[in-house]
Amino acid sequence: MKGTIEDDWEATFGTVSNKRVVLYVGGEAETEVFKTNTPLYSATGWDNTPDKIRKMSKPMLIVRRQCMATKFVVLHQLRDLGRRYKVSFEDESIHIVADKFEDEIIYNGKNLLMG
Repeated sequence: MKGTIEDDWEATFGTVSNKRVVLYVGGEAETEVFKTNTPLYSATGWDNTPDKIRKMSKPMLIVRRQCMATKFVVLHQLRDLGRRYKVSFEDESIHIVADKFEDEIIYNGKNLLMG
């Protein structure tokens, strides 16, 4: 499955044991997102992988942009997933609001400043 998006977006990964992560991604033109599974190879080749082995593959997210220059800005939330962050991406900063804190990260070229 694939799609194109230009706005900020987020993705959630989970497992049977409910361990998960939320990704917040800053939007930019020409962004393509692919949702797929990790490839698996068996001795009989890619296309002949038995279904019982194919079921062991893991979810995978691929993000790409077809342009001359870009920057990927991604924030990972690993805790308190029931209380999602409020994240906004602006020109060269990320504003993060959570229950117990508020922060701003400013990035400019090769510099990263925590506010």
